[in-house]
Amino acid sequence: MLVAFSGYTVPYSAGYLSHAFSALVGLAAVGSAIHAVRRQSLIAVAICFTLIIAGNEIRPYTGAVIALLCTAYACWGLRRSPTLLRRTVWIVGAAGAISVALFLAGNRVFTGDFLRSPYVYAHSRTRLRELTLSLPVVFHNIIYLSRPAIVETLFAMVPFVILAAGYACIRERQFRKEILLLSALSPALVLAYFLQSDGSGSFDGERYYYEGFALLCIAAARGLALLVSDWQVWNGAAVVALSARLATQVLPLAWVIRDIESHLRPWRKAYPASIAPPAPTLVLLSGAIDEFTAMHANWNAADWQTEPTIFLNDPGPSRRPEVACRFGASVYRVVWYDSQNRRAVSHDFAGACGER
Repeated sequence: MLVAFSGYTVPYSAGYLSHAFSALVGLAAVGSAIHAVRRQSLIAVAICFTLIIAGNEIRPYTGAVIALLCTAYACWGLRRSPTLLRRTVWIVGAAGAISVALFLAGNRVFTGDFLRSPYVYAHSRTRLRELTLSLPVVFHNIIYLSRPAIVETLFAMVPFVILAAGYACIRERQFRKEILLLSALSPALVLAYFLQSDGSGSFDGERYYYEGFALLCIAAARGLALLVSDWQVWNGAAVVALSARLATQVLPLAWVIRDIESHLRPWRKAYPASIAPPAPTLVLLSGAIDEFTAMHANWNAADWQTEPTIFLNDPGPSRRPEVACRFGASVYRVVWYDSQNRRAVSHDFAGACGER
């Protein structure tokens, strides 16, 4: 997607849009790893790590966590078959090499430097600062970033999912290895993001933990089934209890929906102001306040070059004419959000390319 930084445009992957796809690919990869171990199938191993390569292209850090879990699970599960284990190690090594090569190649295409990612480039830096191995910084992250993120996620989560998954881990006998793998990704992501020293900008649940939620729910469903079986609960009583459990989520869910609507209101008001007739060819979105951060309002299509309107971050009054000229806009519009009056404000300006 397209983000403007100080008047320049750089390719940038919008993290908010990638989590669902990453979760789906991760779920498929874990499922393939389970099938590979149960069937002793090298083809399933190849499918698993092909999906992991794809996952690393979507969200590299999360993809690396999933890759480590699948690698450990596959190698442990295939340890009694030396030939299959040796071939699996080769596949893992090849997948790792391809993932690294694709990551470096992407950096080179977008920033001109193999070791400088688009994310670093967008922040005008030379190296990534968001990940740290400094223990003082990690402890700070746990207290001020991870702790509130975990609390918000627990509040937004369906009740008792963690308890049900924990029960499955303790009581499961037939599918114990599979349940442990399914339950491991969520805590692994929490631990991995202790090293992330930059907030995610999430609310009503931490988006960094999203990819592990589907797997956790599968383990929780198995835990509920085991609970009903172990305690010989009558089916009718189990249905009533499950319905009551779901009902407890109604009020938190209603609060979450209202909170999301409140957070998105500035963008919802800014968009109509941006495209109101006569629609300009260039819109500069201004503002960096808590309620409206311009860089989060990216309304450009993937083929933005052919679209009638391009949306960029406002580089400031002194550089607006320069940016307008670069994009061939004779008229451009500046839009910002008035938080005091809770309304979007827009002003059109004439370009000055002819005078330059």
